[in-house]
Amino acid sequence: MKHLIITLILMLLLTSCDQQQKKQYQAVASFETSANESQDGKLLMEQKCYACHSPSASMQSRLAPPMIAVKKHYLNNDTSKERFVEAIWKWVEKPAIENSKMKGAVRRFGVMPYQSFEKNEIELIANYMFDNEIEQPEWFDEHFKEMKVKKH
Repeated sequence: MKHLIITLILMLLLTSCDQQQKKQYQAVASFETSANESQDGKLLMEQKCYACHSPSASMQSRLAPPMIAVKKHYLNNDTSKERFVEAIWKWVEKPAIENSKMKGAVRRFGVMPYQSFEKNEIELIANYMFDNEIEQPEWFDEHFKEMKVKKH
């Protein structure tokens, strides 16, 4: 009987160790997935957005506002990640004056032409934008401050 109890305790310990190890593996796999998704978002933004929203274009030769400007207009202190991602998708899905949060950019550049992007790609881009610092033009900070002063 003593041997049976000891065997059961050992089996219980081994089983719980195995479960703990599985949880650790799952956490690492989850982190790797989100790191990969973040890199995918960055790459997609560079491939699909920077043609018009480039951080390296001069203020005079721009086709559209830089992505950092998009982020700053769509993000405020009470914007959740989900709302941010949804708002970016709604704009890309149906660009129209009434959907814009960037009225000045629309006046200067016009409404963004419709692009046939996949929702999951835009969501990866928006998630990346929300979670990370975005490259910005040298002139951007000063320009953004000037525009805020003009609004007020």
